[in-house]
Formats: sequence, C-alpha cells, structure tokens
Amino acid sequence: MNHLVTGSRRFELFTFSALLALATNAAAYVPAGTPEFRNEFLAVHNQYRQEHGSPPLTWDFGLEQSAQAWANQCNYKHSPNTGPGARICGESLSCGAPHQTPRSVVEGWISERDIYNFDTHVIDNETGNFAGAVWEATQKLGCGAMPACANIPAMVDNDWHQPVPLYVCHYWPPGSKDSAQAAMNVHRKGYRRPGIYGRDLNSTTEAEIEFAPVSSLVYVHRDNLLKREATVEQEPEIAE
Repeated sequence: MNHLVTGSRRFELFTFSALLALATNAAAYVPAGTPEFRNEFLAVHNQYRQEHGSPPLTWDFGLEQSAQAWANQCNYKHSPNTGPGARICGESLSCGAPHQTPRSVVEGWISERDIYNFDTHVIDNETGNFAGAVWEATQKLGCGAMPACANIPAMVDNDWHQPVPLYVCHYWPPGSKDSAQAAMNVHRKGYRRPGIYGRDLNSTTEAEIEFAPVSSLVYVHRDNLLKREATVEQEPEIAE
C-alpha cells in the first residue's frame, strides 16, 4: 500500500498526567533493547492502530537507536529538530511512575483520543501523542528507555521517592500538526479503509467490529529492520 508522506513538521507533544493515572505498582519494568520490550511496544501500538484503521507498524533498529540515545540523556524535553543532527522523525515522551511498562506508556498516549476532536482535527499538546501513534502514513517505530532518571526537575519530589524511568518512541514518517493532513491520517475508532484489514468497516457499528488478533508476532531480521508478521490480512502489493 502506498502511504502519504506527511511532510517535515514534527510532533512536539507529550503527556504526563494520563500516564500517572494508568501506571500500576504491580507491573514490572521491562528493560529496553530486549525482545519483550520491542514486542510489547509494537504489539500495543498496532492494537490501537488497528482500532483506528491504520496499518501495522514495523520495528526499526535505527529509530530504536535514536530513541535510546535521547532517553540516555534523562532529559524530559523533546530532542532537537533543528541544527546538525536534527531529528527528522516524530517523537513521543513519557516519564512517570517507576513501574510503568510499554503497555501503560502507549495506553497513556492513546487515552488522549478521549479529547481529540475528530471533526476539526486540531492537534495540540493534549492530543499529539495519540495522533502520532495512530497516524496512518507512519510505517516504522523504534523506542528506548532509561530505567531511573534522578535529574528530571518535575520528578525530583515525586510520590515514589525514587528515580523514575523515561521512555522515548520515534516514528517515521512523522505526523503533522496540519489539520488537513490529520483528517486524512487520524480516524475514529472502528474506521477501516478498504483493503487494509480485509474488510470495509466504514458503515459498521462499533459493536459489530471484530478485530483480527495482534498477539501473534514474529520478528524477522532483514536489512536492520524488525518486520512484524501478524495474523491480519494485508493488502496485496500493486505493481508500479
């Protein structure tokens, strides 16, 4: 399937309070760079992308490397998008409870859909992470994390009295703050473009939707890329 490349505008957006509400003390930290870490971030992203009619992402080691490099700085700000070595990908950040997991991080970002306006598609600091996670034209994902950051000012005096993890995810191609672009790439829950998942659900009620399973993941190392092979029906390639 041919995807729309949305241009060079980046998401400069992140959320904090939603992640604190979703974190649970019972969860165990999943180390960055492990198959479990990659599997969980990719599976949860693709679970919600499927709900919003976007094709599944694949894992990219280059994006993982850039995300990890920024996470290593323990700086709860976005990486530079101008100057030498500027970031050209989309970026989402999360910093919260010590027991966050990849799932709770992504679900914190996705929770922004509750306030996203699907009529105007205005993207702001409260909804940009959701838009970036489900952006239809985005194809690749890579994430990194630091397990314990003690020098983040907003988190020094926290309720857990201990350093907190910082998560960074990079997306390519990036999304855009442009509302016209967002209208073409951010869809309501239950939307399906014909062919992406083998069934046109545009006129189907949410109660009737049956999603294909996303838990069956196989990673194949090809050209420094982790490709996701799932049990969803893919649109056939069209010869140029």
